[in-house]
Amino acid sequence: MKVKKLGQKRISLLLVVLLVLSSLPMGVVASAAEKTYTVLCEPDVQWAGVDSAYGDVAVVAVSGFVYQLVEYADGEVRTLGDQYSRITEFSNSGYAVMYSEDGMPSVINYKGEIVTNSQYQYLEGISDDGYVIAASDYESEKVLLNLNDGTTTALPSSGADGYTYSYGTYNNGCMPVQVYDENWETVDVYYADTAGNVVIPGPFQSISSFSNHYAIVQKDEEGTPQIIDTSGTVVLEDASLGGTVDVYGRISEEGLVMANDAQNYKTGYMDVTGKLVIPCQYEFSSDFHNGYAVVRNDDWELGLIDAKGNIVIPFGTYRTLSRVSNTGIVWATKHDSGKPAVLRVGDSSSKPTVGNFNDVY
Repeated sequence: MKVKKLGQKRISLLLVVLLVLSSLPMGVVASAAEKTYTVLCEPDVQWAGVDSAYGDVAVVAVSGFVYQLVEYADGEVRTLGDQYSRITEFSNSGYAVMYSEDGMPSVINYKGEIVTNSQYQYLEGISDDGYVIAASDYESEKVLLNLNDGTTTALPSSGADGYTYSYGTYNNGCMPVQVYDENWETVDVYYADTAGNVVIPGPFQSISSFSNHYAIVQKDEEGTPQIIDTSGTVVLEDASLGGTVDVYGRISEEGLVMANDAQNYKTGYMDVTGKLVIPCQYEFSSDFHNGYAVVRNDDWELGLIDAKGNIVIPFGTYRTLSRVSNTGIVWATKHDSGKPAVLRVGDSSSKPTVGNFNDVY
């Protein structure tokens, strides 16, 4: 059997390529074969930070307590609406709560249009389905306001039993309810529908709001966390994987949830079946949004990964990174100049639509 000899030049070139690849971080090699990002523009402005993104719009901190909506359109960045003292993160339904200089809240959509009027001075917990808990003030009875059509459902703070009721974010047809006695001791924890009917009975020690039809619950103080679906069926009996991880945060569209290693406290991601899809290797991790998550490495540098753990934006490229919007937009801050950059990942080009923007509730 004849063996064909490689020429000396080809061997040298091969060695050079192998040496270069071996010197690169694994994420750089992985990202070359996976989805990459594109720089859309680098506006000549200075911001204190970027807090949230939805569609082609972002919430930016102009200064310490001054926030503004900005939009990427036609290759440039332009401002939307007025400046406010605070704007919360956008929900996946395209709504956020803004606070004016006098502290009064209003719901705005991603176009910067005000959706609620001044009758509501308490607004809390905008859901991915477009619901928010509202009241005329902190002491008044609360209602569940549907931002998509303006309908409301009463949420009584007390019942005939003399107990006090507290409500969480309504999502996927389920709303967390916690019941207290006159001494503020927890009597019951369960899930209800918009009419207050129990849909998943307790008692639970703790429950999360549903996201993408899953929630994390714990039956009692000694029990292990579980993952349930909207029917109350337990899909993962032991979400702690034998006490090796802590799970928290929202469960993403891909069925991924943050997992924190109980020994070294580093974070990764597991799916709803209990499989550790992305190992616990990061100093910090965000929830997955639209297929991507922002993470920090051991040097506290930011990077962006996809749902398979591939690095899409290498660590240290940017000082800040927003979560990825539903149109694939990322708002970043450059390390050298501190100036912003608008990026796009993947190939998403869909335009978001939410609510009826002709109505104010």
